[in-house]
Amino acid sequence: MKTNKRQLLKQSHDEGEASLESSIAKRLVDILRRLNNGEKLIPPQLATEYNVSLLTINRDLKDRFAFLELEKTKGSYSLSAYLLGKLTFSDLKRFAT
Repeated sequence: MKTNKRQLLKQSHDEGEASLESSIAKRLVDILRRLNNGEKLIPPQLATEYNVSLLTINRDLKDRFAFLELEKTKGSYSLSAYLLGKLTFSDLKRFAT
């Protein structure tokens, strides 16, 4: 009986982690897609939209997307003009996996 409870707790924990990883991947891919489409993104608005902290959004933009040349102007972030539209769906999918 104890083993079954442990297995259920582990399964529940593993499913929770998978769900969390999935929501992070969805958020990051969505932000990348929006940047790729030329949107100017404002961190406090993103935090509200994705129901995460401003710290999380700032980490996404500054650390997780450090490989991109993001421009910061008057509190908004955008992708450098020469990179607009260059990210393909395959690039976005690869980033999420």
